[in-house]
Amino acid sequence: MGSIRRIALERELDERLRWLIFIRWFAAAGVFFVVLGTRYLLKIELDLLSLFIGNAILLAYNSGLNFINKKLIRRRGQPDWFPMATRIAKLQISTDLFLLAYFIHFSGGLENPFIFYFIFHMVIASMLLSNRAAYFQATLAVFLLTAIAVMECTGILRHHHLEGFFPYPSSPLSPQYFIGVLIIIASTLYITVFLATSIVNRLRKGERSLLLANERLSIQDKMKSEYVKKVSHDIQSSLSTIQICLQVVQDGNTGPVSDNALQMISRAENRCELLNKFVKDLLNLSSIRARKHLKTQTILLKNIIERSIEQNQILAINKNLSLKANIGQNNWVKVNAMDIEELLMNLINNAIRYTPSGGKIMIRTESISETDILVSITDTGIGISPDELSDIFRDFYRAGNAKSFEKSGTGLGLSIAKQIVQSHGGRIWAENRIEKGTTFYFTLPKAEEAPPKFLG
Repeated sequence: MGSIRRIALERELDERLRWLIFIRWFAAAGVFFVVLGTRYLLKIELDLLSLFIGNAILLAYNSGLNFINKKLIRRRGQPDWFPMATRIAKLQISTDLFLLAYFIHFSGGLENPFIFYFIFHMVIASMLLSNRAAYFQATLAVFLLTAIAVMECTGILRHHHLEGFFPYPSSPLSPQYFIGVLIIIASTLYITVFLATSIVNRLRKGERSLLLANERLSIQDKMKSEYVKKVSHDIQSSLSTIQICLQVVQDGNTGPVSDNALQMISRAENRCELLNKFVKDLLNLSSIRARKHLKTQTILLKNIIERSIEQNQILAINKNLSLKANIGQNNWVKVNAMDIEELLMNLINNAIRYTPSGGKIMIRTESISETDILVSITDTGIGISPDELSDIFRDFYRAGNAKSFEKSGTGLGLSIAKQIVQSHGGRIWAENRIEKGTTFYFTLPKAEEAPPKFLG
C-alpha cells in the first residue's frame, strides 16, 4: 500500500469510527425519547424496564468504544493500525446489530416498523468494510431477525405485542406473517448491500486513481526537489568562493585598491551575501521536500522555544522590542528538534523584522487535544492584508507592505515553515489585523509520554 494511499485510508477509517461513536450517542438519546413518547404520548404498551436496560448497555458499550478509540488514535501510523481498526469496525457493526435486534424484540418484534433501521447498518457496513464483510453483516441481520421470529412463534421468547398500535388483539402472529416480513426485509438488506457496495466500489476506484496520480506527482516533486537541491548546493559553493575572493580584495590583501573600486567590490559582496542567503533558503526548502523519512524524538517543547528566544533576544533588544513567552512546563512533543528550532527561528525572526521599535512579541503554547499542541507567535507589527493571508505560504511570495517595510527578503521563510509543520502532520495559518499585528499558529504532535529518565 503506497504511503499516500495508506495515510488517506487510515484518515478515512479513523473519521468514520469517530462518526460511528458520535452517532451512537444520538441513538441512545433517540431510544430514550422514542420509548417515553411511545408509552406516554401514544399510549402504546412497552416493556420499559427491558428497553431502558438495553439503552444503558448501549451507553456503557459506546463509552468503552470511545475509550478504545482514543487509544487507537495514538497508534495511528503504525503498521498494524489499519487491520486492527478494521477488526474493531467489524466488531462494532456486529454488536450494533445484536443491540438493535434486542430493541426490536422488546418493542414488537417483526411488527415494529423500526425494523427497517437494519438498512442503515447495511449502508454503514458497505462504507466501512469489504464487500464480503458487508454481506456477512447482512446475513447476520437476517439470522438475528429469523431467530427472533422462530423463537416468538414457538413460544421460546415472549412476543411483545404493540398494544394500541395494531388493531388486532395481543396474540402470537402467524408463521405466514413472519415468513413474509422476513423475505421482504432479507431481500431489502441484500439489495441495499449490493447497491451500496457498487457505489462505494466505484468511489474507491476513483479515489485510488486520484491517490495514484497524487503519488506520482509526489515522486516527481521529490525528483524536482532533489535536482534543485543539487543545483542550489553547487551555486552556494560558487557564491561562497566568490564572496571570499571579494573579501580578500576588499581587505587589501591583494594590494592597493582605489576608493571607487572598493565601493563596487563592497556592493558586489553585499549582493553575494543576499544571493547566498536566498540559495541557502532554497537549498533548505528543497532538502525538506526531498527527504523520504522524518527522524523524530521525544523532547520538551519548552526547551526549544526558550533556546530560540535566547538566540533572537539580542536582535529584539537592539530594536527595542519585548520578546516574551507564556509556555507550558510539561509539553512533550515527538518532532525533529532541528526542524522545529528552524521553524521557530523563521517565525520569530519575521516577527522581529516586521514589528516597529517599541512593539511586543509573545509566544504561547496550549494543549488543544489529546494528540496536538498549539503554538502561537503574536506580534504588534505591520500586519498582513486580509487579501494576502492565503498567499503568504507560497514559494517566493512577499506581502506588499512587507516589501515596503523591508527591502531584502527571499520569500521562502514561510514556505519552509509550512513544509516543516506539514511534514510533522500539523497545520499552520495566520490571523491578523492590518497595522495592528499578526499571529501565526501551528500545531505539533504530542508525545505519548516523556522519555523514561524524566518519568516519576
